[in-house]
Amino acid sequence: MASYWIDGERWTPEGSFNEWQELLTAIYKELTPRKRGLQKILADGEELTSLMAGQTPAQTPDSYGRIDFTTLEVIQIAFQGLENGRTFIPNLQKILLGAAEFARLGDDQKKSEAISGALEGIKLLITLMVNLQNLYQLNFREIALDNGENISDALVRLNEILENLNDAQVRHDDIELADILEYRLSEEIVGFDRLFDALKAALLSRIGN
Repeated sequence: MASYWIDGERWTPEGSFNEWQELLTAIYKELTPRKRGLQKILADGEELTSLMAGQTPAQTPDSYGRIDFTTLEVIQIAFQGLENGRTFIPNLQKILLGAAEFARLGDDQKKSEAISGALEGIKLLITLMVNLQNLYQLNFREIALDNGENISDALVRLNEILENLNDAQVRHDDIELADILEYRLSEEIVGFDRLFDALKAALLSRIGN
């Protein structure tokens, strides 16, 4: 039977765990009142942090001798997520510009692959923001940007651009598609830096309150 440790302190839950999901449910229940979240999981020194992304090891929890959980304050995890999203923006912009070039060259396969990858990246950024909105009960209409808009305005405009992109794809208009990718969507994504700054400030304000 495994022993469990949270940030170096022994944690003794009730019962044993034959399934990883049971263990994760128990540890999340333990951490929620502490306002902390998981950062890393080690089992006998083997990193199993991928458990949080849904990957399940072949061995069950009880087959290990010691399982260590490293945590962070939830707000630190939030800030870490924002910074990770920020560093992803330049790569996402390159993917969009590449997709535009493939569209102009008529390379349908590479164009489709690049657009799919870019849309998945955009989805991740939006999901990050929405998760923080829900977690801290933020109102995007009340979070002002430095250009006079608010976060909600920016997301509505992004959605309109994505609808135009989809429409150009349906019509097989590669010229318009390339222009949307390069001159509208790419520039909009670069503006996510501004959204992240405003969101971080709102989070700090919420914590202060």
